[in-house]
Amino acid sequence: ASVRGGGEGTDRQSNSATKRSFPPVGVSVLIMQERDLGVSASFETALLQDVAEALSIKALRLRVVGVERDQLLITVKLNVLSGDASDDRSPLQIAADMVSQSAQEGSALLSGLVTR
Repeated sequence: ASVRGGGEGTDRQSNSATKRSFPPVGVSVLIMQERDLGVSASFETALLQDVAEALSIKALRLRVVGVERDQLLITVKLNVLSGDASDDRSPLQIAADMVSQSAQEGSALLSGLVTR
């Protein structure tokens, strides 16, 4: 998987439990499938789980805002949302970690079920 990040996301989150509220950050995850497995709700769930585990965040901090498919290439657009008091990293910090991991062979992000 490769990741492009930057810019504000397309959605806002408001949560009274949020320690500090930051605007969401949009990222695109590019996934090349070896064979056509399609894109389903279970694919999106597995992707969110892979990304959340790799970044040590709750999957609730990620929101799928778009999926585009071109044969075996899938582009998933995500918003990274503000965390709660247990994780005060900003969405921009999380997105930067995603970009960094996408460039590191063997990283947790590139070792996921969907994101490998």
